[in-house]
This record gives sequence, C-alpha cells and structure tokens, in this order.
Amino acid sequence: MEYVASLQELLTDTPFATATSLSYEERPPSAGLVRGILFFSDGSQLDFREFLITHPALRVIKYGYHYRMGRVVGVGPGQPTDYSRLISQK
Repeated sequence: MEYVASLQELLTDTPFATATSLSYEERPPSAGLVRGILFFSDGSQLDFREFLITHPALRVIKYGYHYRMGRVVGVGPGQPTDYSRLISQK
C-alpha cells in the first residue's frame, strides 16, 4: 500500500529516530490497521496506531499516539522522578 510505504519513508528519514517498527494488517473488506513505534536518540519512544478505510478513498478514521519519555539524567533506577525539579534546572 502506497500510504504505508510513504509513512515508512517518513519514519526512516526522521533525523532524531534511532530505530523504527511499522506493520500493516488488512481488515477485510476495505480497511486496515497501521501500527508503529519510533525510538528516539534520547531513549524516548512514540507508539502509534491508525485505523484506515481503504476504499473507495483512503481515510484515517481512528488513531492513537502514546509518547514515553526516556531515561532522565540524574535519576537512578527505582527512584521517583520529580520532573518539575529537573525542568526548573534549565
């Protein structure tokens, strides 16, 4: 599918991305589901889903995005993260 190919190209060309994962499942008779993960150089990641209608014309009818922050410098494993403290240090 051309839409999925162009989306893959866009993800691959994202300068801050270190890795990508993209899949497409057809949902008969005229729909599809795109799922992807974009990993960023700071350790964060973006998970996304798009539910598409493919016929008669391509339309994204439902989508979801979830961004997860990477490891925060200065915070050890198991320690609670006080982001307001870290942001105020700027």
